[in-house]
Amino acid sequence: SAKIANRKGASDRAFAKNAARVGKMIVSAIKAGNGITDPKANKALSEALNLAKMQSIPKDNVERAMAKALSKDQEDFKASTLEFYGPAGVGFVVDLLTDNQNRAVAETRRVAK
Repeated sequence: SAKIANRKGASDRAFAKNAARVGKMIVSAIKAGNGITDPKANKALSEALNLAKMQSIPKDNVERAMAKALSKDQEDFKASTLEFYGPAGVGFVVDLLTDNQNRAVAETRRVAK
């Protein structure tokens, strides 16, 4: 039925969002660790992999993120914090992990309206 399809669609979108976030964390950890893919030698990678395991992220997604991190054309994901005022003057502080700062700022502005 449509009700079930809507619920499943919503849960699939949430899972995909979490999987993408964990993938970015894996790429960021490998880049920050100078390309070290051994979780024993790279603490940030170990934490990201544990998070992926806890959230039941498929092994294929994790391996794809690790391969992407080692690719020469992959830019570094940078963590940044944005502060802005939203509707009714409510202040927000947003922590971001992005490979394109300009796109992240524009998307945050679009969402904040």
